[in-house]
This record gives sequence, structure tokens and C-alpha cells, in this order.
Amino acid sequence: MSILNLSSKGLTDIPKIPNNVIELDLSYNQITEIKPNSFPSGLKELTLSCNQLTEIHPNSFPHELKILNLCLNKIVTLHPKCFPTGLEQLYLHENKINKLVHNCFQNELKILTLNNNYISELIPNCFHSGLKILDLRGNLITTELTQCYFPVTLTELNLCNNKIKVLCKESFPPNLSILLLTDNDIKTLSDRCFPPNLTELHLDYNKIVQLPEFLIDLIYLKKFSLAGKPIIDVHPSVKKWFSEMNRGK
Repeated sequence: MSILNLSSKGLTDIPKIPNNVIELDLSYNQITEIKPNSFPSGLKELTLSCNQLTEIHPNSFPHELKILNLCLNKIVTLHPKCFPTGLEQLYLHENKINKLVHNCFQNELKILTLNNNYISELIPNCFHSGLKILDLRGNLITTELTQCYFPVTLTELNLCNNKIKVLCKESFPPNLSILLLTDNDIKTLSDRCFPPNLTELHLDYNKIVQLPEFLIDLIYLKKFSLAGKPIIDVHPSVKKWFSEMNRGK
């Protein structure tokens, strides 16, 4: 078993990789495509960040792969079943992805980064059970959020810097602990829009004008931020709750 570092070698194609390699770094090259059977079957960790990839096809990667880094490429298109089912960590941030597809993330993923792409719409049941951390910040998402977009296993969700306007009742999965919604277009917080187990909530730089009373029911909340435009209407009990929380920091 070995680790092979081929970073910054000026490669335009993936060379022949020895069969005993389990960790492979091909970052900072000029690779434009992944041909079938490019990698050894026992490969566990693969870094292809900072290349020139534009599309990911099915069966591009070995089945035993656990960690895959594809950030900082030019990927526009993802296909169904393009990632191995045993994958646990997938990094796709800072690409050009503009559309999510069904049956793309149907695997054992625990961590998925899709931040800083061009995604404008979420689709139901795209992210499957088992996912813990999902980063979607820096996209163009306008979707009216409901629980059907997120797996019940999700504990951390980053939706900062999108175009979200409305939070409906039960917008998020019940086990969510950390929720980041900074820099959106949110105006109204609907009753029970936040899950009860939140420990961290960030609503900075939105267009919220009212803080409703139900916020005080978030009894596990330890960190709450609301910088930006002043809130016009704050329920008295929320004002007291917010002051006590700040004093407790």
C-alpha cells in the first residue's frame, strides 16, 4: 500500500497508476477527462482539485473509493450514478455545476460540498439518508425550502449567500444542529420553520423585519447571529431571550 503525489506535474492525462496505490494526489495539473479504468481498484482517496475537468461520467472511479476531491475544476454536468456507492466524502465546490440530478448522490456520503457553483434549484430526494454535512453556500438557490430536499440525518447545513426568500413551516430536517442562512433575501420567518434541536443559527444580512415568539422554543440554541438591517418588530419575550443569550456568551 502506498501514497502517490503527482501534484503540479503539468499532466494533461492520467498516467498509469500502480495497483498498490491507495491515496493519489493529481491536483494542480491540466487533466481534462477521466477515462475508464484510470485508477487501481483498491484506491481509497483521490484528489483531482485544480484541473480542467468539465464532466463526470458513470464508472469513472473505483468502487472502493472513500474520499474524492474535485473542487476548483470546470465541471458543469453530473450524471446519475457517476460516483461510487461507498463514497463517504465528496468535494465539488468551486465548479460550474448548474443543475442537480437524481441518483447522483445515492451512496454512503457523510460530507458533501457544492458551494460556489451555479445551482438555482433543489430537487426532492436528491441527497440521501446518511448525509451529515451539506454545504450549498454561494449558489443561486431560490427554491422554497421543505424537508423533502434534505435527508433526516443531516446535522449541518450551509445555505449562505443564495437567493432564498421564504422559510415555510418545517423547512428543515428535524435533527439539524447547525444552520447558516446569512446573506439571503429572507423577509419572513414562518411559524416552526426551524427544527427544535438547533444549537447554532445564523440569519445575518437578510431582510427580516420581525422576530416571532416561537424562537424562544429553540431551547438548545447556543449561538444566534442577526447582524445587518435593524429588526423593526421584536416580540418582547424574544427581546428578553436574545439579551439573556448575549449575556451568557
